[in-house]
Amino acid sequence: MQVLPRSFYRRRTDTVAQELLGKILVRRLGDMLLGGVIVETEAYFGADDPASRAFEGLKTYNRVMFEEPGHVFIYNVHQYWMLNLIAHDDGVGGILIRAIEPTMGLETMKQNRPVKRLRDLTSGPVSYTHLTLPTN
Repeated sequence: MQVLPRSFYRRRTDTVAQELLGKILVRRLGDMLLGGVIVETEAYFGADDPASRAFEGLKTYNRVMFEEPGHVFIYNVHQYWMLNLIAHDDGVGGILIRAIEPTMGLETMKQNRPVKRLRDLTSGPVSYTHLTLPTN
């Protein structure tokens, strides 16, 4: 496995979101690896996108969205932790990782998120692959 270079994220947000599909996302937890294949992403286009955390401008909590691409932005919504990767060619943009197909560390994942179906272990509330595009 190779870490994606920062230059991968210095492109159009929607292009990066599409090209993240099929990539492997890994979390190191102690000496254990947890992760899987990215199967669902959602692109957010910054200050012009009402669904974006950057829509109302620069705030303390969303500062990373305005910084260099390649950073991670994690925040909580309705008891769920959201993982975003900052990606844009000029301006502000982020990509929500909505779901992965778990392939590593499944037993630990099951302990951390007790769900009945394996499909629900690493997915958001909606289980389909899509890409949100700007409305203009």
